[in-house]
Amino acid sequence: MRRVLLSPKWLLGHVLALAAAVACVRLGWWQWERAHSDTGSLQNLGYAVQWPAFGLFILGFWGRVIRDWLRPPGSGSGAGPPANRAVGRPPAQPQPQPPLSADDPEDAEVIAYNRYLAWLHEQDSRRAR
Repeated sequence: MRRVLLSPKWLLGHVLALAAAVACVRLGWWQWERAHSDTGSLQNLGYAVQWPAFGLFILGFWGRVIRDWLRPPGSGSGAGPPANRAVGRPPAQPQPQPPLSADDPEDAEVIAYNRYLAWLHEQDSRRAR
């Protein structure tokens, strides 16, 4: 799986992320020198700090993209159990909902809406044929 990170698509991503980070550092250096010139200002010093921070953000983001690709968040390959489940217990089953009643105004509205959605689905299915 790690060999895929050396495929042309991933290598292009590595190169682009690294080039963007280097460009940010160079822009920061340019702002630093500009701040110390005769026409420089405090604003240039601020930019001199911001540009390298942007470069670090780019590298951190690319690292997270790689990590998530190698180990997707929902893959269950984490070190511990999921936070919402106790160890050794099966996941809780959802409780069955009582059936809708046409006597209840809110339920009647939901029933009417569900009929409308079913009608739309039927119309869409007819057009697809």
